[in-house]
Amino acid sequence: PAGSEPVPPPPPLALEVTLAADNGFYSHIAELRARGLPLTAESLASLPPLLRPAAGDNGDVAKTGLGSSATLVTSLVAALLHTLGAISLPEPGGPPAAAAAQPKSQEREERELAMLHALAQVCHCAAQGKVGSGFDVCAATFGSHRYCRFSPATIQPLLGLAEGAAPPPALLLGAIGSAGRAPALEHEAEPFQLPPGVEVMMADVCCGAHTPSMVKSIQRWRGEDGAAKGLWSRYASQSARLQASLRRLAALHGRYVADGRAAQWLEALARLGGMAPKEWFVEASLDGCELATALNEVRNASLELRTLVRSISTASGVPVEPAAQTRLLDATMQQRGVLMALVPGAGGHDAVLALVLPSAPPPAGLLATRQRVSSLWRGWDDKGADAAAAPVCELPVKESKSVSGGHNGVRIEGAAAAALLRRAAAPLRGETALSGGRQTLVVGLAAVVAVAAVAAAALQLRKR
Repeated sequence: PAGSEPVPPPPPLALEVTLAADNGFYSHIAELRARGLPLTAESLASLPPLLRPAAGDNGDVAKTGLGSSATLVTSLVAALLHTLGAISLPEPGGPPAAAAAQPKSQEREERELAMLHALAQVCHCAAQGKVGSGFDVCAATFGSHRYCRFSPATIQPLLGLAEGAAPPPALLLGAIGSAGRAPALEHEAEPFQLPPGVEVMMADVCCGAHTPSMVKSIQRWRGEDGAAKGLWSRYASQSARLQASLRRLAALHGRYVADGRAAQWLEALARLGGMAPKEWFVEASLDGCELATALNEVRNASLELRTLVRSISTASGVPVEPAAQTRLLDATMQQRGVLMALVPGAGGHDAVLALVLPSAPPPAGLLATRQRVSSLWRGWDDKGADAAAAPVCELPVKESKSVSGGHNGVRIEGAAAAALLRRAAAPLRGETALSGGRQTLVVGLAAVVAVAAVAAAALQLRKR
């Protein structure tokens, strides 16, 4: 207001930022071998938490394809915005931090998460030098969901700035929005959760893919090959069909619950999971079994999607589903109780994913299927001519689910997790030498910190 005293700038704030990631994001097969441990999910779970990722023979960090860079960037941006007072992060299973002192509407909470998501997308795209799908950043922010990407044009002006340049606050706020205005990103994030009895299994194939280079090669192929548009369109349609089949399976579980048949759901899953998948079609055709029909739709949609992925691999020259992975996935799909198996994310050699069902009555249930698939992966010996002799190790991962109706995404983990992070960070503080790869990481993180700080300052100014 006219005549009012100017608002003094906030005092300087010294921050010490430590980044450490869950062991599931990186390949620790070499660590297991060094400790004389078998290549199992149980062995990985027994390792000290937040181990430093090891570099492979080529000097690159071996990843498992779970979106480590997007998760770290999202976590860093969230921590900065929360610390600088621009947003209030959710607590596990409860309301956002400080909600008791400053109650907020659900709409405001959603706006703050949307703003965080938009800013994390900008930072991640800047760090990778391209606009990717954005799914991994969205998953890190909101948790399990079905996603449709935003238009790259929305944030292109920000990516056109000189390297290391802080974006003008007005330009940045126009893209990321604020607590009072929605961001410009027009994406879709529809919450999704697998029904009870359907679980995720993943394995590290210890042959990581370089996602940015693979995605850039796919984009170049789409721009240069006249036949790419039609093939990509069929792939997108088939992907939508697989998504729809999974939603129908989840909706069918909802009907079981509504009809008072919740206890019969796992029994029916176990009966069908114990059959050879080809028998599901017979069950669906002769007995009119809705569950058999739904499972058959998911399985067939996933197989047809993989066929299109292999066609894209051949046409583009990018190994989205390499032949070695095809053999591993086919062998996994032959196990009783396996609903579908594919290469996740951008594809390549880094990991495989499977959805599994109970294949025996309780109490064995899902454990019977998990043990069968784990045994296959642990003893996998690929005889293909192009095999790279990569070991396969099950990862101790599970589907992210909200607790007691709480938020299913980025959040404050609490005092125990903070203490764990401090212990993991202690050995890092004495290091001064940086290799070229870590120098790049530090520079990239410095840019993220700068952009997040500009956003936080601009948001605080707007609040005043």
